Amino acid sequence: MPVDPNAPVVTQSQIAAGLRSLGLAAGESIMVHSSLSALGNVQGGANAVIDAVLEVIGPKGTVVFPTFTGVAIELIGKPITDLKGYTGIVPATARGRGDFISGKHPLYSITAKGPLAQKWVDMEDKYIFPSAQKKWLYDMGQVGGKTLLLGCDHGGNSSIHVAAELARLEYKIQDIQWWDMTTEEFLKLPRQRQKEMMDAHMGFKLPYRLDKHMNSIEWPLVEAKAIRIGIIGQAECRIMKIADLVRVGVEALKKNPWLLADRLAKPEGWEKLKPPADPAMSKH
Repeated sequence: MPVDPNAPVVTQSQIAAGLRSLGLAAGESIMVHSSLSALGNVQGGANAVIDAVLEVIGPKGTVVFPTFTGVAIELIGKPITDLKGYTGIVPATARGRGDFISGKHPLYSITAKGPLAQKWVDMEDKYIFPSAQKKWLYDMGQVGGKTLLLGCDHGGNSSIHVAAELARLEYKIQDIQWWDMTTEEFLKLPRQRQKEMMDAHMGFKLPYRLDKHMNSIEWPLVEAKAIRIGIIGQAECRIMKIADLVRVGVEALKKNPWLLADRLAKPEGWEKLKPPADPAMSKH
């Protein structure tokens, strides 16, 4: 999205100050979802955002940017460098920098910098559809890591999917039989078998379709005092501990399994109409 020429100018130092006011501190681990244009007219562009995060967490902290490429079956197995991510310009810029370690997962790659970067990239790359406890996000939560939504809402909050899986939401465990399958094993399968598995992973084999509203997680987090909200530039930003989000999310979802989605009827011919990839359903 192009930046509004009338948007306020935002500097790296202002972003760093805003992150500190939200509660991000030196030595912490942070997963960042971001919208550069939402912040305003950022001097230095995406690199200023990246460097602001690095400035705040310092050399003992680790930052992770999701560089998800989606689930279009025809793209699976292509070199990751040939794929275009849908998580925005900031992650793409981080991936292109020489100081970041980047993964090769064919669907959900990440790029990271810091002492724990290699560990989490390796965790993400190992399994094609890892269970919650095998996800790098879960591991980040175990060491006090946080999720930062920089100018975006919970629609892109990958941490929610950990809670949804741990709560055993029906539509989130359609791929449970493959949670131990490695990415390497998956890439060796015939294309038709990969497609069958992807359809299950995406929930396309459910007898209903979903209308997701991930922002419904916000009120339980606010009630539990597990989220901080502030303004950086012209953007509303959110930060929360992953472990808190998972705890609050699981509790809320056990009370109401349909907190995050509505179950809708499938129209006739839905199978032919469904898109090959749906980023809103694939972020985990």
